[in-house]
Amino acid sequence: MAVLVATGTVGAAPAGASTTALAQRVIALAGPAAVHVTPDIGTPRIPGIRGISKVTTASGSATTTAAAVSTTTSGISATYTGTTLVVYWDTGNSLAVSGAGPLAVGSTVVSAGLGLGLGVGPGAGQIGTITIGGTYACDASGGLGVVSIDQLATGPMNAVTSLSLQFACLSIVANFAIIGMIGVNVSPDTRPPGYNLFEGSGTVSSTSSMSGSPSGGLFGADVFGDLTGTPLNQPVVGMATTPLDGGYWLAASDGGIFCFGDADYYGSTGNLRLNKPVVGMAATPDGKGYWLVASDGGMFSYGDAQFFGSTGNLQLNRPVVAMAATPDGNGYWLVAADGGVFSFGDARFHGSTGSVRLNQAIVGIAPTPSGNGYWLVAADGGIFAFGDAAFYGSAGSIQLNSPVVGMTATPSGNGYWITAADGGVFSYGDAPFGGSLGDTGVSDVVGITR
Repeated sequence: MAVLVATGTVGAAPAGASTTALAQRVIALAGPAAVHVTPDIGTPRIPGIRGISKVTTASGSATTTAAAVSTTTSGISATYTGTTLVVYWDTGNSLAVSGAGPLAVGSTVVSAGLGLGLGVGPGAGQIGTITIGGTYACDASGGLGVVSIDQLATGPMNAVTSLSLQFACLSIVANFAIIGMIGVNVSPDTRPPGYNLFEGSGTVSSTSSMSGSPSGGLFGADVFGDLTGTPLNQPVVGMATTPLDGGYWLAASDGGIFCFGDADYYGSTGNLRLNKPVVGMAATPDGKGYWLVASDGGMFSYGDAQFFGSTGNLQLNRPVVAMAATPDGNGYWLVAADGGVFSFGDARFHGSTGSVRLNQAIVGIAPTPSGNGYWLVAADGGIFAFGDAAFYGSAGSIQLNSPVVGMTATPSGNGYWITAADGGVFSYGDAPFGGSLGDTGVSDVVGITR
């Protein structure tokens, strides 16, 4: 079921600036929650006890719960008693989740109040109580809430040593809403399922990884904001997400960068005169930097993203259309419209379609989790697999309403999604279909990301 979410007001932001706008369209609710690989507790994602991925607030008085969360060694803690999970952050803010128990990895706690009698879908989890900050409750006092637990591991005295959960709480009586994710010492490959579609206008449409929502689904957990209605100097052409899907960047063709959620601003080319327009971007694994690539293969590195080379000084047969980073962030691939692949840093060349006569131009590239392979996708939905990338199917033999514009792979590497300019989504392998914009009249979708 398609769900529209608008929280807050979108305001104009100049190229190369962060924005706190909160408005995003949720296109579907995926579920039930996936059980992720157990993290290595001995090797935290960030050394020490740090590790908050995000906490984002939405409308009303929920802003009393801090959106900018402390990441000092004493800034986050959690305890678990079997039926109650309490997470504390910043200066006394907390999230308490109480269920029928026991709570466990992959479980979803749903709170339905107001006597609405809203049911819960199959496998959605338990009915429980969700309280934010010890004040606002999503329970019978007048609210709706969902918490999906992706990771939960405890140590001595029931202290939580590893935690990743998403939460959404809406109180009609108290007139507030809060949506976000908290992560403590969670491995960077622990990310919720789902995908984002982004349009040239800067609108972002998301499948929610929040499972167990009351029937019909009233909210999504991935609401960080977008540029809907914001005047742009140039259209959006790229998007990259932060670890644990806590936020994302949007990049315009002039290299302007817009930040949402826990995505930080590290620089842009918005004030530079470019030889060729920017066509894509990729983020470093720790989310502390990103690359931009232009259609001539010129590379621009920011934050902890290192420069490993470019094709900016080469005469290309066809323009570069996309890029992808290696899993460790020590290299990247560029792909041209003819499927020519250029490898830099520790990115290894596994093959290309540069010498093949294609029916349609290549429009995207997605690497495997090992970095030992990649897929290319053409505008007709044709898929070309290289290295350890397996072929799971394509749309090459389908009559499409709109051309394909991009692809992204599942965390396991055993599947992928491709999307067309009208927002139609095609799923292959272990990639679950979470919804699309195919019947909404959209025509300027430019890519898909996780």
